[in-house]
Amino acid sequence: MREAYIASKLDPKLHLTPKRVEMARLLSLGLSVKQIAARMNVSHSTVAEHIHLMIHSLKVKNARELVVRAIEHGFIELQLPLPDRSTPP
Repeated sequence: MREAYIASKLDPKLHLTPKRVEMARLLSLGLSVKQIAARMNVSHSTVAEHIHLMIHSLKVKNARELVVRAIEHGFIELQLPLPDRSTPP
C-alpha cells in the first residue's frame, strides 16, 4: 500500500505524509517528542527521526522553525488560543 502525501500550498514539489503533518500539528500545540510518541502510539525515536527529516526537507534549523514553516506552507493551521501547558492534553 502506498502512503498518501499532502502537498504544500506554496511549493507543489514539497510533500509531507499525513503522519508527519500530524506530528507537526502536535508540535505546534507544544507537545514534547515523548508526548507525541505516546499520542501516536509510536516510539520516541520514530518521532525524533520524522522531525529530523521534516527539518531537513523544509530547510529549517529546529522544531520551532519547522512549525512556522508548516503553517506557512499550509500543512497545519495555527490554533488559537494555545492550550495551557501546565496541564497535559
